[in-house]
Amino acid sequence: MTTPWPIRFELAVDRVHDGDTIYGVIHADAGLDIWIESGRTGKGWGLRFYGINAPELNTDAGKLALAFLQTLVKPGDTLTFDSYSFDKYQKRIDGIPYTAAGMNLCQAMLDSGNAVPYTG
Repeated sequence: MTTPWPIRFELAVDRVHDGDTIYGVIHADAGLDIWIESGRTGKGWGLRFYGINAPELNTDAGKLALAFLQTLVKPGDTLTFDSYSFDKYQKRIDGIPYTAAGMNLCQAMLDSGNAVPYTG
């Protein structure tokens, strides 16, 4: 049996790491009114934004990208996340996060000039 992609879940945001990575606790609907929680506050999952790349934090552009994303997402926010896979290092989940208002955060980072498309 194959896994249907994308897999949709909710993420309770712990922290915004940089312009394309957020950490938090996953809440997933397993069906039959059963919810699964994965991770815990302070030790949550790393979620990388699918299809974009923001500058590294050791650059001025990276600091600007982080600051911009922090205007859109705060610790304690709940995002809906459509996951497509793990990242290339198999450590973080790749996916597209959406705010409660339905804003696609990958697209917001691209539109603001704080990220570029990424296929690697």
